[in-house]
Amino acid sequence: ERVAVDGDRRAFRVRLTPAGQTSFAAMAEQHEQWIVEAFADLPARDVDQLHRLLGRLKQSQIEINRRLQADELE
Repeated sequence: ERVAVDGDRRAFRVRLTPAGQTSFAAMAEQHEQWIVEAFADLPARDVDQLHRLLGRLKQSQIEINRRLQADELE
């Protein structure tokens, strides 16, 4: 559902309704099972390496977003 933002008539915040929360929880459970199955045949070393690489990618994206936000403030 959309919720108005105080002080800015143009903006809305979006949040899940109770029904949406229930649907999301069911979807998340199915997704988790899919992930478990997808990784089941991978050696632990490969999973660890993938986890480290994804962490590096995440940090890189965080830094890019910080730079973009700083540029917008200038």
